[in-house]
Amino acid sequence: DLINRRALQFLQENKDHPFFLFCAYTLPHAQLQVPHDSVYANYVAQFHDTLRAAYAAMVSRLDRYVGEIRAKVQRLGLAGNTLILFSSDNGPHHEGGNDPAYFHSSGPLRGIKRDLYEGGIREPFVAVWPGHIRRGAVSRRPFAFWDLFPTFEQLAAIPITKNIDGYSILPVL
Repeated sequence: DLINRRALQFLQENKDHPFFLFCAYTLPHAQLQVPHDSVYANYVAQFHDTLRAAYAAMVSRLDRYVGEIRAKVQRLGLAGNTLILFSSDNGPHHEGGNDPAYFHSSGPLRGIKRDLYEGGIREPFVAVWPGHIRRGAVSRRPFAFWDLFPTFEQLAAIPITKNIDGYSILPVL
């Protein structure tokens, strides 16, 4: 909650000049801890399992946070000039009582976190940039997080650093 409140405040305070905002939400994660609010209570009633309810409530909270960021960018009139990226650092895990099989968290992919199968190392990556990225567009081009640095350099119209791993994915976006 604190990270999201501060992110929304940052957007308000920086709306009049270029900015870079990185929100490192830790939801969902190994510690299946979430406020016992109405969202959590609804999932407890649905799953009859507090660990599954906590996981589902964490996912719902993250979804709400991302929605609030997108809505704030929209309200501030920044949507056409703001690239929003959403991703994860790894696939689902078993820690903390999490049950990736129950939620089918790896989808059709084999494996989970720490596996070198696609279910452990391939994660969602969503890019939203109205007027630049066509809604619903899909790319199958593989890339990794180290490709974001040269992408951000290109977006900022500064020379891309030489002799580093990674390439700009801006043409793909």
